[in-house]
Amino acid sequence: FHTRKGILISTVILLVVIFSGLIINFELKYANKFYPHTIVAGEDVSGKTYQEVFDIVQEKANQIEEEGFVVQISSSTMKIPAFSPGLTPDTVVEYFKIGDYKTELAKAYRLGRHGALFERIGEQIGLAFSYNEIKFPYTLQEDAVRSLVSNSLDSILKRKNEAQFRTSNGWVEIIPDNIGETADQEEI
Repeated sequence: FHTRKGILISTVILLVVIFSGLIINFELKYANKFYPHTIVAGEDVSGKTYQEVFDIVQEKANQIEEEGFVVQISSSTMKIPAFSPGLTPDTVVEYFKIGDYKTELAKAYRLGRHGALFERIGEQIGLAFSYNEIKFPYTLQEDAVRSLVSNSLDSILKRKNEAQFRTSNGWVEIIPDNIGETADQEEI
């Protein structure tokens, strides 16, 4: 192995052995666990089992469906529920609905585990160096939410008042205007 060809062959064999060792180590470390840099619903789930992550996501989904979510407007908070009863017992107003997070979670777990060998290795290398963020799928009823926000803003924000004159004991007093507060409903 003292020839140039021998050194080249030895180097290639050494690199293949090292690369194979790294892949085997990676596979063993993340067997039945989410690969590194996997973010689900804003939480890093790297190294956790599918069942652990499923339980976390299911708990968050149930909590959001039951409690809704909160929007901060000025110094007040506004709660947006998943739904609310309408004016009659048979009417329900739906504001949002959480989609099929189970399918998205399964796709995130399968990444780097299915397909041809080199496809899996490529996905695993990609996951080792970049983030894979999975978000909750949802459906937002924009008109219903816009109506709820509009109605709630009236009670949350300070109203605009024009300047006024007031007379008292022969004196004229100017009551200054109040600019009030506004909010961009589209941004909310």
